[in-house]
Amino acid sequence: MSQPPTSTTALVEIDTITAAEPSFFRDIHPFRALVESVIPEILVARGAAAALTIWCAADSNGQEPYSVAIAVTEAFPELVRNGRFRIVATELSAGEVERTKAGRFTQREVSRGLPVRHLLRHFQQDGTEWVASRQLRQILDVRVLDLTGSWPAIPKCDIVFLRDVLMLFDPEAKRTILERIRGEVLRPAGHLFLGDGESVDRGWTRRTAGRTVSFVAPVARVAASFSPRRVEPPEPTSRPATHLPAALPQRSPACTCGPGATVQACMSVERAAGPSNPNRSAVSGPLAQTPRS
Repeated sequence: MSQPPTSTTALVEIDTITAAEPSFFRDIHPFRALVESVIPEILVARGAAAALTIWCAADSNGQEPYSVAIAVTEAFPELVRNGRFRIVATELSAGEVERTKAGRFTQREVSRGLPVRHLLRHFQQDGTEWVASRQLRQILDVRVLDLTGSWPAIPKCDIVFLRDVLMLFDPEAKRTILERIRGEVLRPAGHLFLGDGESVDRGWTRRTAGRTVSFVAPVARVAASFSPRRVEPPEPTSRPATHLPAALPQRSPACTCGPGATVQACMSVERAAGPSNPNRSAVSGPLAQTPRS
């Protein structure tokens, strides 16, 4: 006879569900829309000196909040430098929360979606793992939180990431979560990012930026126009722009390693290239367009 599930078994099942298919910069388009359209619009509406708060409401083991932190740090360094950027990252699993706080990732995890140049710039290798920089870890405020329970001390936010999470809830719980985000968390004209195919009830404004759809909380008056910060186009030479890919990280253009080379092998070439090497890739911006075949 099978044994009834214990509380420990239930926690293991929760970890398995909430950690399904994590990767850095998953479905690259929301991160592109974030820095090219959404954040510039918010800064214009609230003033260039405004602070920015983002809530990653189900961060699994940290790839999403660290991806957001890297993208914003690269595109808006002044926000980070002046202490005006904060990410609240929450997760149901206490084990995953501790991992996110530590900012530690395995070799396999950093090989899923994280470009080599970001790995070298924002992480330090420690044995078989990679540790996020102190700057990135200080941006994150990581907490245990059950979306169906109380939300203690969740601050007012400009942007909420809740991608591919609502599908786990029944319609009534989903409706309650969306109402609480709109009424308790999002500032007026704040943006909600959901997963592909997920939707909201009435009361939200649908906004499209490229291939990304976000939902805007109601506000009496929203700025009619804004000037999003654009990424400088790459030089039309043999120096291609690096970008945040939707799949595996790119090797540096300076790398002469074979197709089977490891990230560590590519690192030695990347570091040896140095800023004075003419074959080193020109970084024209954190979110250059991804070439399509």
